[in-house]
Amino acid sequence: PFAQLQAAFDRALPGDTIRLEKGVYTAPALLAHGGTSAAPITIQGAGAEETIFDGGKEPPVLLELRDTGNIVLRDLQVRWFGNAGISATNTESVTVERCRFFNTGLRGSETPNGSGILLSNSPRWTISHCLFAKMEHGVRTTRSPQLKLLNNTAFRNMYDGIYLVESSQGSVITGNSF
Repeated sequence: PFAQLQAAFDRALPGDTIRLEKGVYTAPALLAHGGTSAAPITIQGAGAEETIFDGGKEPPVLLELRDTGNIVLRDLQVRWFGNAGISATNTESVTVERCRFFNTGLRGSETPNGSGILLSNSPRWTISHCLFAKMEHGVRTTRSPQLKLLNNTAFRNMYDGIYLVESSQGSVITGNSF
């Protein structure tokens, strides 16, 4: 019912599920409000191979979460961004499941850049069953404790699968392949 992803984000209420059809979404989006712990806002793709956020290597961030929380992101592919596929500042209690993050071409010779997920002051994130490839950092966090990284895969990144700064307190990192 919405021609633009941003229009759906602007109207989402606690407990709503935004179901994204198969296709390529090229416009960056901002979600600056969230749900509640009992009724999160869910952004549900049709599958990580079917629902694709593609910035064409132009926007610095494809999906920005700011001053919010209680959000679920599921079954998305996020690719071709500048600084981050998903960037969050002051955003807590977010779950990211079954998503794929790519930046520069897997077979190309371009230097990898950016982070799949970039967190700042954003505690209590759960990132599970995701793939991070060909960027600087799969997940990069600053002052974002109580992070759960479960069963993710990161490969061919320039520096690392995860980069934690003041974020390890209360965090659980298990079952990953970096």
